[in-house]
Amino acid sequence: MFRNYLKIAVRSLWKNKSFSALNIAGLAMGLAACLLILLYVKDELSYDKFNKNANRIYRVDTDIRFGGSDFKIATAPDPLARTLVEEFPQIEAAVRFRNNGNLQFRKGQENIMEDHVIYADASLFKIFTLPAIDGNPEQGLSQPNTVVITESMANKYFGKKEVAGQFIETANGNLKIVGVIKDVPKSSHFNFDFFVSLETLEESRRNHWLGHNFNTYILLKPGSDVEVVRAGLRGIVTRHVAKAIQSLLNSSLQDLENKGDHIRYDLRPLSSIHLHSELDSELGINNNIQYVYIFSAVALFILLIACVNFMNLSTARSSNRAREVGVRKVMGSLRRNLIWQFLTESIVISSVSLILALILAWTFLPWFNQLSGKELLFSQQLTPGVTGSLIGFSILVGILAGSYPAFFLSSFQPIKVLKGKLAAGFKTGWMRNSLVVFQFGISIFLIVGTVVIYNQLNFIRNKKAGFNREQVLVVNDTQILGKNSKLFKEEVLRSGIAKNVTMSGYLPTSTYRNSDVVFKDATANAANSVSMQIWDVDDDYIPTLGMEMAAGRNFSRDLPTDSSAIILNEAAVKLLGYTDPVGKVLFMPNGGFGSRNSPYTIVGVVKDFNYNSMREAVGPVLLQNKLEESSLAVRLPAGNPNQAIEKIRDIWKGLAPQQPLRFSFMDEDFNRIYEAEQRTGKISLAFSLLAVLIACLGLFGLAAYAAEQRTKEIGIRKVLGASVTGIVQMLSKDFLKLVILATLIAFPFAWWAMDRWLQHFAYRSDISWWIFAGTAGITLMIAILTVSFQAIRAALLNPVKSLRNE
Repeated sequence: MFRNYLKIAVRSLWKNKSFSALNIAGLAMGLAACLLILLYVKDELSYDKFNKNANRIYRVDTDIRFGGSDFKIATAPDPLARTLVEEFPQIEAAVRFRNNGNLQFRKGQENIMEDHVIYADASLFKIFTLPAIDGNPEQGLSQPNTVVITESMANKYFGKKEVAGQFIETANGNLKIVGVIKDVPKSSHFNFDFFVSLETLEESRRNHWLGHNFNTYILLKPGSDVEVVRAGLRGIVTRHVAKAIQSLLNSSLQDLENKGDHIRYDLRPLSSIHLHSELDSELGINNNIQYVYIFSAVALFILLIACVNFMNLSTARSSNRAREVGVRKVMGSLRRNLIWQFLTESIVISSVSLILALILAWTFLPWFNQLSGKELLFSQQLTPGVTGSLIGFSILVGILAGSYPAFFLSSFQPIKVLKGKLAAGFKTGWMRNSLVVFQFGISIFLIVGTVVIYNQLNFIRNKKAGFNREQVLVVNDTQILGKNSKLFKEEVLRSGIAKNVTMSGYLPTSTYRNSDVVFKDATANAANSVSMQIWDVDDDYIPTLGMEMAAGRNFSRDLPTDSSAIILNEAAVKLLGYTDPVGKVLFMPNGGFGSRNSPYTIVGVVKDFNYNSMREAVGPVLLQNKLEESSLAVRLPAGNPNQAIEKIRDIWKGLAPQQPLRFSFMDEDFNRIYEAEQRTGKISLAFSLLAVLIACLGLFGLAAYAAEQRTKEIGIRKVLGASVTGIVQMLSKDFLKLVILATLIAFPFAWWAMDRWLQHFAYRSDISWWIFAGTAGITLMIAILTVSFQAIRAALLNPVKSLRNE
């Protein structure tokens, strides 16, 4: 019986090639888009799950409120890991990471700056699944000046994998390679190539409870309750952190908490870091679960539009198959046989569509990878389980998409059909009209969302950030010049290629940050303390970055007293509660935590500038007149920067011929902060256009069948003198009414959803009326063009042929 159903289904589809092509094309594009997005979502949800003990690994997060400032960070104090293992029997092991930035390695005569370097405890290999290829990483990393490298780095520096026991030269001395591991999977929230022994750093042994510099992870013993450990973290604060607070601030923990301040620790599951953690001091760039939800919704919407197309086109042509259904029923066919017949046709279409969708997805996967920043491979993603799921999904789509046509067509009464009493025409299909409204409503929703995302990105790019990032070249790693770093700045100035030059790693677009305590007077206790960013800059910093003074003056190299001068931003002035801050004195530790507090005089106030993402409000910043040598920012004149870059490269080579020059432009660094939003905008745009295209395919088919059903009416109207324009209007108006209705329904939902998305930004654009007006205009234009093609074609038919055919 099934073979008979299949034969009839193939014959029916072949007989109606145009209908079949529209259905297959719509479903194939919908399935291909859905498949690409699902591959993306699957990859995002797989992060860190390659670790065998992933469900028992947790990271310690820190939430600090102090002196009017909030700090939510992914780091903890250096003694916390050891203390947790000692005080909690539920914890099997703990590991600390210390990110000290990049490190310069030497390969022959070549110096190479490596960014993916981390310092770690030897217990790293007890907790994370990082298979060894050579050596004994866990045992060897317990000694200082040792390193474990990945397979790629072994091949890069030595041309082979078996290099355990050899030494690799760095700018800080030689490191002994004690092990080689496989490359860290890309689906890890951290991706490092060099794991240097944490014992190499003296700060790892300071027992400093108020310095939060170490990313700390724990491994629970099997069967242990994480809530027991989480509840016990408060005891860590009262037993250990409180003593450090008393020593530094001459205040008790209770005094701080009475003031509204706090220090809290929490445990975050390893598998939730990539999509749910947006803290400072992360080990890598995480994504946001919001975007996974958005893309999943887009995939679902596109698939629904494709399914709606099928249902619409199938029911629209029901009048063409009504007599067939009537004859079959008269000849003895049961309703269930007809249902199976039509479901078979639907499944054949969905199966062919799936094959075509796989071809389309494979073809466009490189483009999608470029768009999404992924490296997805079909060979890795299409496992037997996934393939089986796709086949089952295809059958399910066929059943769901064909269910309404199957039950609708099989319900025709043979007597009414054969007497020609079956109602036909576009206006009678209320279900079909509802589906048209639904699919265009979704398309309009996606278009509005895409426009709002692009509008917000444009707002961010054009908003005054409080500094001028255009034409600023940032030379990185200038600290490797040593004593020549000052000379490098002077030579660049002397060359005449720069308008201004400043030397500091604390740039608004960098990740270089330093938060510390500031006291309003010399008593240095919690009651008169605040916390803010403290940046070391020179007297060229403000003019080079185009910042503006709100009060007072800039630093001056001609005033020796400016060595103890400071400049605040407006947010810091507000935090301190000053109305006239210039001339007032603040006190700060002059050598880090625990050192003696020294007086510093406020000489000026700089206008607020954004140094974090515009998702956050500007925080308090204190600029200290102190040399910091890790970067050089060069303000270039307008025009082609290539000549200036070559001149800077020549100056660099003259001072450090063996060192590589690494630079970037500040505007590019700024845009990099919003890569996730930019990717979201591009993907949303691409799939929104695809959704509109699929919807238009369905509208095109519906217009064709509407015109076909009214062939006789059109012929009579033309004979009676109707114009082509009048007939086109008659055929188009019903469809355009539906598109207008879809627009009115979609707009409130789109406004609500995008308003919620914009609330994640401290600085955001308005959802202007022109976004909705433009979307409505574009959608109507597309709908008119789609429908008019078929309407004009029908209106131009010779009425003699139309009436003769009838």
